[in-house]
Amino acid sequence: MKVESKNLILILLGWFFFALGFIGVFLPVMPTTPFMIVAAACFSKGSPRLHAWLLRQKYIGASIKLWEDHRIIPRKAKVMSTLLILCGLVFPLTILKLPLWGILALIITLFSIIAWVWMQRDETFLKQMHISPTTSSKDSSLNSETTSESVDENE
Repeated sequence: MKVESKNLILILLGWFFFALGFIGVFLPVMPTTPFMIVAAACFSKGSPRLHAWLLRQKYIGASIKLWEDHRIIPRKAKVMSTLLILCGLVFPLTILKLPLWGILALIITLFSIIAWVWMQRDETFLKQMHISPTTSSKDSSLNSETTSESVDENE
């Protein structure tokens, strides 16, 4: 019974984060990809079927797969998230009458998110490591071992 309730909680959390990520598509201040990554993590533990479904999604699946396999955020996603966060910052700063502490908290939070996103590796890391974006990190370690073995055989 404990396993089933744990799975149910993880599935519900996965749907919650999926919903937040979906809302983030339309609200620039909410990032989509981090919520989808958390949803994928919940689904992977609670329901492999839902996890596979999420990975098959046209617009977000590849980014989630890159994150899961290589801890990479594509450069295009970094640029888009930065632009959307900055555009989304305009509304609260111009329309809402926030107190100074609210403005500072909002700016610090959003710029912290932008900084974290840009500190993550992007697809240039894969090129430097000679890893195909479609292979998982486990596959790439196997490939590097077989490559080094074949090099030794040729010498």
